[in-house]
Parts: sequence; structure tokens; C-alpha cells
Amino acid sequence: MKTNRIIADIMAVCLMGSVAVIPNNIAPSVSLTASAETYENLTYTFLEDGTIEITGCDKSATEVVIPSEIDGIAVTSIGDMAFGSFEIGRRKSLISVTIPDSITSIGECAFYGCESLTSITIPENVISIGDCAFQYCVNLTSVTITDGVTNIGDAAFRYCGNLTEVIIPESVTNIGDEAFFLTPWLSSQCSEKPFFIVNNILISSGTEYLGDIVIPDNVTSICGHAFADNGITSVTLPDSLKSIGYAAFNCCSDLTEIIIPDSVTNIGSWAFGSTDLTSVNIPNCITSIAEHTFYNCQNLKSVTIPENVNSIDENAFSNCENLTEITILNPECKIYDSKNTISNGYDLETENWEGYFNGTIYGYENSTTQAYAEKYGYKFEVIGEAPEKNTATGDMNGDGDFNVSDIVTFQKYILGGSDTEISDLKNADLNSDGLLDSFDLVMMRKKLIEK
Repeated sequence: MKTNRIIADIMAVCLMGSVAVIPNNIAPSVSLTASAETYENLTYTFLEDGTIEITGCDKSATEVVIPSEIDGIAVTSIGDMAFGSFEIGRRKSLISVTIPDSITSIGECAFYGCESLTSITIPENVISIGDCAFQYCVNLTSVTITDGVTNIGDAAFRYCGNLTEVIIPESVTNIGDEAFFLTPWLSSQCSEKPFFIVNNILISSGTEYLGDIVIPDNVTSICGHAFADNGITSVTLPDSLKSIGYAAFNCCSDLTEIIIPDSVTNIGSWAFGSTDLTSVNIPNCITSIAEHTFYNCQNLKSVTIPENVNSIDENAFSNCENLTEITILNPECKIYDSKNTISNGYDLETENWEGYFNGTIYGYENSTTQAYAEKYGYKFEVIGEAPEKNTATGDMNGDGDFNVSDIVTFQKYILGGSDTEISDLKNADLNSDGLLDSFDLVMMRKKLIEK
């Protein structure tokens, strides 16, 4: 390596117009366009912190062992596209990669398209797996992510159609968009056997993949398409979870039940579309049911929408064939103005395929729910007079304003602070359940963010 650096220095002098003599025995190794050093079948560069990043590999290599150090300098990262290729099939030669404990990050598309890789172990010092890191590793069957990884990037294992085992440690706090989206669908709807096609080549088919999933306790968000179109049969979500992203479990046709923890404050559109859910609980902290959230849930029978939900968006419960009753507890809930928002199916004889609903909608008298049901001729039953509107403001210290100091005051109160002065306890009961607890605290924080 020292020889390469000497050559680079000599060339720099020549390019500046200085006179220098390059020995004949080393001149052929000089490349004016080369910027990376080499080690065995690897190329690498030096990072600003003085460590080494692996940047490439000989395309004919079949087995690669990444060293923990080169010339005494630590190898800490695998760079973007280091082993990857955007041309599918180009990296069929690489069948095995050993990643040392010194690695702390795996770059974007680092192993993109490495079709012959069958298993991979991410060592414990890796903190982040980059976007698309293992995308199109179509024969990858097993992935072990050791404790230490906090972020699994967008599309990290997308289109890994043979993946059957994934171990996700508790250190993971974010699962990126489409991280485990194993097969794409051919149209906007799911087919019974979605095909995995790239450049008109059939790579794999079928839907049996991950089975039972337990999401680790520290995960706070599951982003878009993270587990879409997988053969998931059951999912255990942690109490740390706050957000379920766009189409996160869309087209999981074997998923029949899920318990969404009360910590969840946001569920993205299409999140549970085309699943076999028979029932679902909607947490108190949810304020909106996004469009297509439960679209085409054919086995969903009964749903209760809590009073904190302010809106039900387009096609939220559309084409739910066996839905017989839906209860909406917010008398002022804004329901998207369409027969398809709540429906068992579509009347194909109508111009715009209007929805129909043969079940019963339950709500308060003179509520927006009643108005919606009556407008479209849906059966409606009154559950009583609307309760008095919650006037809780969140102003805990009585200064006439709701801000972070109110949250601090309330947090001290529920933790047992004896010297905490509360102006009006009712102002903290944001979910109107007559209790002052952590659920109100979550809503106060959300209210402050929206403010």
C-alpha cells in the first residue's frame, strides 16, 4: 500500500510540471483514474476519521472475508454499492461474505443484486443497515441481525423472495419503508400468487414467507410496506410502537388477528388492506382512520371507532364483505362523503361502481354518523344522546396557555409529585375517560406537536 501512495505522490508532481523519474518496474501499476486502494480481492478508501471503508470487490470472487483491519487501520464500513450491481444476475458469483465485528455501518445497496447469497450475519457493532442494502438477494433465506443495529433502512431486504427466517434484535428502533417487502404485485390489487418479475424474468412466486412475527420492544415505528405481501400468520406489536406506516401489512392474506397497542398514535393508509382480519382494536390515541386502511378486509365483522377519531377517510372500510356493524363514538366525526367509505362491496351495474352496505351503523343521535347513514340509505341505530363535548384544554398550570410546561406539570403529577400544583385537573383528561394517566399524557404531547 505504501508503494501505491509513493506512486500517487510521484504522479501528482508530474502533473504539476515538475521533473520526476518513475522507475520502469512500477510505472505500469499507475492509473490516473484509480482512486481506491486494493487489498486481495477488495478495494477500499480512507474515511475522514482515519478508518477504512470497503468500496468494491472483484466481480469473479465467490467467497469474501472482509478483514477487520488493513495495515493496522480499522475497517469500519461497507460502502454504497460495494458488492452490488444494478444489473440483475451480474453478481451470481458471490456466494459467501464474512463481515467482521469492526464494521459499524452497511451502506446503501451494498449487496444489491447478489443473487447467490443464501445467508448473512450482521455483527453486533453494526448500527445501521442502509437503504436497499440486500435488495434483490433473491436466494437469501436466512438473516441474523445481532443486537446493536438500531436502523433497518428503506427496502433493505426488498424482493428477497426466499427469505424464511429473520431475527430482529430489541436494539432496532426503526424499520424502513418496504424493508421486508419480499414480492411486488403486478397490479394495484393482490393476486392469489403474486409474481416476482424483473425485466420480464420470473424470479419467484408464492406468499408463504415469514409466519409468526414478534416485533422487538424498542421499535417505535414500522414504516411503509415493511411486511407487505408476506405469509404472516400472527404479529405481536410492542408497547413502544407509535406509528404503523403506509401499507405496512397490506396483502398479508394469512393475518387474521392483531392487537394494536394503545401507544400507537398513527396508522397509515392501506396499513391492513386485503388482510384476513376478523376483528381489530383501534387505540384511543388514533385521531384519524386513513384512506384504505382496512380496504378489502373480507372477514372483518365488527369495528368500534373511538371518540378521539375525528375523521374516517376515503375507502377506509370499503369492500369489507362480512362487516355487519360499525360503531362510531365521536358524534362529530367527519366521514368521507362516499358510499364506498363503509361498504360490503360494489354495485358493478352503477356508473362509478357505487358501494353498498347491508350491515348496521351505530352512532349518537343527530351525529355526523347518522347524517352519513341516512344520506346513503344505510341502516342506522341510535346508541343514545351525544355526550357533552370534551372541553379539556391541557392547560394544567392555569396560565391561560397550553405549552410544554403543562406537560411537565402533568408528568410530575402522574409520577406522584406531591408538591405539584394543578389549576384544573379536568383540563388533563383529554380522552374523556374520567382517568388521568399516561394515555392523557400521550395525547397532550400529540396536541402540543399539532399546535
